[in-house]
Amino acid sequence: MTSFPYGLIATDLDGTLLRSDESISRRTREALAAATAAGAAHIVVTGRAVPWTRHILDDLGYDGLAVCGQGAQVYDAGSHRLLTSVTLDRQLAAVALAKIEAEVGP
Repeated sequence: MTSFPYGLIATDLDGTLLRSDESISRRTREALAAATAAGAAHIVVTGRAVPWTRHILDDLGYDGLAVCGQGAQVYDAGSHRLLTSVTLDRQLAAVALAKIEAEVGP
C-alpha cells in the first residue's frame, strides 16, 4: 500500500463537497474520513460567508478551519468562532465598482 501523497486537502463546498440539494454524499464523507485518517489535513475554502457555511460544516462534523467569504473570513468550526473578518471600506468599494463599471458596464 502506498502512503497518502498529500499533507493538505482544500475543498470548496458548492459543486465539490455539496450536491445540488446541498447534501454531502456518503461517498464524499468516507473519502474525507479516509484522507484524514491517512494523515492529511482538510480545510474548507468557500466563497460563502460564515452564516451560510456554519450549518454545512456542523452537518459534516467538521471541526477545522474554514476560509469563507471569498477569503475575507477565517472561521474555526470546532469552537464556532470567527477568527478574522476583513471588509472593504464602502466608500473605497464604491469607487472601485464605479471604475470597473466604467470599463465593462454595469
